[in-house]
Amino acid sequence: MYYHAISKAVILKVSGAHSLRYLNSRLTNDFNSLSYGRGFYAAALNASGRTEALFAAYRLLDGALLISDGGEPEGIKTSFCRYIVADRVEVAELSKSFNLFHVSASFDAHKELAKLYDITPGENLLLQEEFVFLEGKSGSLLASRKRGMKMGLDYLIPAAESDSFCSHLARLGICIINEEQIALNRLQAGIPSFPLELNEKNIFSDMPFIKAISSNKGCYTGQEVIEKIASRGKSPRILVRLKIEGDTVSDLNVYEAGGLIGEITSMAFDKSSNSILCFALIKNQEGLTDRQLTVDTRGAKILDLPKE
Repeated sequence: MYYHAISKAVILKVSGAHSLRYLNSRLTNDFNSLSYGRGFYAAALNASGRTEALFAAYRLLDGALLISDGGEPEGIKTSFCRYIVADRVEVAELSKSFNLFHVSASFDAHKELAKLYDITPGENLLLQEEFVFLEGKSGSLLASRKRGMKMGLDYLIPAAESDSFCSHLARLGICIINEEQIALNRLQAGIPSFPLELNEKNIFSDMPFIKAISSNKGCYTGQEVIEKIASRGKSPRILVRLKIEGDTVSDLNVYEAGGLIGEITSMAFDKSSNSILCFALIKNQEGLTDRQLTVDTRGAKILDLPKE
């Protein structure tokens, strides 16, 4: 059993009479299809289809809660609010008021932790799809999230209660993991993050691992670019997972036939296979699995194709 803090999380609460209408026009996913107690990935794009934020978006009774794992809070809020003109929409930035933790543990351990916030989770919560959530006291929230190979739970809690929460984790025998293990968990599971893999340098279509786009909900910022790429069949670049033998890499560039075709965005050493797992953004060409790539003069194997 383990846990870690998502220490750079950016938290926005969106409310108001026109909040759902604005969320639908500003973000890539369909909030009208989302019922209370459920969530999904949703991205904020600029007009060029580039990623300004990737959120875990949760449908509340009075709007939505948007949580980005990283980024600059004021910049994310400003970009999200850019198109609010006459809409009756309020956006509160809560990043300093709440802290986010991810916990992978037994159901009994989660039940004990949830009691702290007057939440009673059902045993099937860990077996359901991602982004199922329950609300608790003082604005707390408990949500199913996959941040590795197994489903775990995210705990959004008041910042003032973080020390007490961590003490409870220790008493339950739940240990903190380091940044290297956090990176390895998501690389093994093929889970890119904002702003490491997804950021304003990338068109969102470059990232096939994240399902955050509804193609039939109506217009949203950046839609024209995303739909044009979809109609042509592929984006100019693509995010892939690579496996490189050895324990270190000094050159983050990716080469093919001696030519530079991309770069590594994040990596972690996997002791079990004595190799490095990485995400890399490379030129999108035919025959992806047959491509002979090198990193730091060593062969780099593409582990998987874009997920359907």
